[in-house]
Amino acid sequence: NEEATCNACPADHYKDFVGIASHPCSQCPANSDTMGVTAVTDISGCFCSEGYYSIAPDGKISNVFKNCYECAEDYVKTESGAAKCSKCPSNSVTNGGKGSTSWGQCLCEPGYQGTITSGASTCEPCPLGYYKSTYGTDQCKKCTQDASTTQMGATLVTDCVCNTGFFGAIISETSPCSPITCD
Repeated sequence: NEEATCNACPADHYKDFVGIASHPCSQCPANSDTMGVTAVTDISGCFCSEGYYSIAPDGKISNVFKNCYECAEDYVKTESGAAKCSKCPSNSVTNGGKGSTSWGQCLCEPGYQGTITSGASTCEPCPLGYYKSTYGTDQCKKCTQDASTTQMGATLVTDCVCNTGFFGAIISETSPCSPITCD
């Protein structure tokens, strides 16, 4: 008599019935995993991977809710599990990216500076006299000498204006402001 050998299903697989060693374990649905667990006995042991979520009310995969959907633009999910995707902090976006898996994929908008490392991170507006025209972790740039901005959160070099007592058209980072002189 030969004895059948039963092996545990590997990670990212499950088997929801007993017997028939010749029937293989089933692969978890696309974009899901078992979070490293082996010998999973039901599809509910599969969880949407980072960057993906389930529309099930409890966020879990089941025979009814098998699909995992990519997190929308400006949303992040950093680990596998039943959690939903989380929105990037205020004044930050994924800049067109979907399925984001790291808070670092949230980028501060133009006019704001900072580095996003968690959902509690913030993007602060550029202070007076500074501007930032790009998305990302860059710091705000200082206006040319003798110039400032009229409000916080400036996004363009042209938002810089010469201070009282100076004149000039600021169209680039090197545009000068000259003192007004009376002849």
